[in-house]
Amino acid sequence: MPNFERSLDDQGLGSATLDDYVKVLPYNAIYGRVLPPPLLLGNMLLEDALFPGMVALLLGLVGLFIRSREGDSTLAFERTSFRRGALYFLALGTLAIILSFGPEIGRASNYPFLALYHIGLLKPLRTPSRTFVLASLSLAVLAGYGTAKITARYSRWRRDVGSGRFLGCVMVLLLLAELATFDLPISAVPVHGHVPEAYSWLSEQGDVRVIELPVRFADLMKQAEAVYFSAYHWKKTANGFSGYNPPFSRWLFDDAMRDFPSVRAAAVLHGLGIDYVLWNSGWAEDYGLLERGERISATPGFALERRSGYIDIYRVEGLGGD
Repeated sequence: MPNFERSLDDQGLGSATLDDYVKVLPYNAIYGRVLPPPLLLGNMLLEDALFPGMVALLLGLVGLFIRSREGDSTLAFERTSFRRGALYFLALGTLAIILSFGPEIGRASNYPFLALYHIGLLKPLRTPSRTFVLASLSLAVLAGYGTAKITARYSRWRRDVGSGRFLGCVMVLLLLAELATFDLPISAVPVHGHVPEAYSWLSEQGDVRVIELPVRFADLMKQAEAVYFSAYHWKKTANGFSGYNPPFSRWLFDDAMRDFPSVRAAAVLHGLGIDYVLWNSGWAEDYGLLERGERISATPGFALERRSGYIDIYRVEGLGGD
């Protein structure tokens, strides 16, 4: 896809807003649980909770604005280190925040983003708000400078290196307390001995290609499950998903496999070099297609290879004359 690009309208859907930078997740131990939310609450799925925390912000400001005095020998106060380190990451973090807003900041055009977009650097980007990762990492460096300066000054004032180290540990604990997030929603997946035996059997079959059915192209949870289990057999698989929708994949799952099992489906899979079909009866039940599993062996082009729990494995065979 050498000419693949996303429109500015597409990128606008995944861009940050000014409100996002004062949003936290409701699972945050302090802002979402202990205190009444002083900030807005974000949504993990929308990736819109971009508040970096007050501790990191304050330490970053300290790292930028505390200047060296006579007797300051710590590397954090050294001018070359400050220029190449703190100022560099200040510029990088600022640019990352500007780019995170996508084509517009508020209702005004975001000219730095548009300039990089029109010269081609940002055209494949789907979610501009994710450039916040660079801003967050830059802030971490600036906060490191702030921590180093505070602990150095405190050690010098107390004439005790250990006291500065203790203060540094306290600041790290404050940072961890502010960022602590618990009870994030997760989905359990089978591991080790709970992985269906069909995938272990498949791992021993040499260089083969597989497809797991029935599934629709846009059913991301089932496609993700197939991708996850592919790590237990490492065979090439037609299943998968991404932020980009390849037209061929949509055609394969939503058109060619729509009437599976059929002679047409067998011909398509054989033509693609697919060796095995994994028929997942759990998925079939979700789609109301249980009866189709009973017809697969009777359809030319498919032969039952193995039954393994809720997964039946069918070998794709060539039709007569090909």
